[in-house]
Amino acid sequence: MSLLEVSGLAVAFDTEAGARRAVDDVTFSVDGGERVALVGESGSGKTVTGLALLGLIDPPGRVVDGSIRFDDRELDGLSERDYRTIRGREIAMVFQDPMTALNPSIRIGDQVAESVLVHDRAATRATAATRARDLLALVGVSTGGARERDYPHQLSGGMRQRVVLAMALANEPRLLVADEPTTALDVTTQAQILELLDHLRSELGLALLFVTHDLGVAAAVADRVVVMYAGRVVESAAATELFSAPRHPYTRGLIESSPRFGTERGSLPAIPGQPPGLSDVPAGCAFHPRCGFAEPRCAEAVPPLESVADGHEVACVRVHELPAPVRR
Repeated sequence: MSLLEVSGLAVAFDTEAGARRAVDDVTFSVDGGERVALVGESGSGKTVTGLALLGLIDPPGRVVDGSIRFDDRELDGLSERDYRTIRGREIAMVFQDPMTALNPSIRIGDQVAESVLVHDRAATRATAATRARDLLALVGVSTGGARERDYPHQLSGGMRQRVVLAMALANEPRLLVADEPTTALDVTTQAQILELLDHLRSELGLALLFVTHDLGVAAAVADRVVVMYAGRVVESAAATELFSAPRHPYTRGLIESSPRFGTERGSLPAIPGQPPGLSDVPAGCAFHPRCGFAEPRCAEAVPPLESVADGHEVACVRVHELPAPVRR
């Protein structure tokens, strides 16, 4: 049994034109200690999926269908009070922008200590402060309490992200949802944060759900990759299999348009067009207007995820007709 099992998840937002699904029929799982990456362009539904796992979808959005099971417990439909016993303790989230995730008027040590106090009723302010100091040291922010009295604005972007990580790890969660945690960072700091995440995962034994649009990051951190487009899963496979032999035209396009060492300037192919908005998702396969392999039947019905190999699923009616992918 997987630690997290998401089945048929759908999240809708009310608009002037009626309810529109930002996430539709999303199914995937995360095993204990596993690293899974949710990949796709902006607007593909990655972040909404991550927020739904923690019960953080605010009106006018809502979960309208599907199941979210964590450790064989159904989360969909839980009251806010019950969700608070899970959020931060069993499942924690690292948000994309650490500056907005931190309170600018509170010292970082106090913010990490607060994360401990919220979930551990037996903790005193003294023990929480000690725990905060240890956590900041664990993520490489502070040694000997040197920086715990700093405010967020006194830290670099990379250091702020480490503080947010310390807060997320304060109660030793079993699943960490990381939403684009390296997007606003320079390449060197990105590498440091990714290395830290992997170290913490192996050290603490937690599972990782990594939300990203960056295929390079996904390749570096994931055991398995779930590719999303227009709110749906279009391909899911082990990372080595997906990057060496992608089967969905969208996944192929993403990989082919990613720069690689030795690529000449201006020679990268691009996926034509733009991802659809909530109100203009086309009928059938949502990717067909941008797909070089599309034919009339692609617009007739939404293709289901189909197993094409052990652990490799693809949602494309032409998956068995397309030219074999070139293994890299």
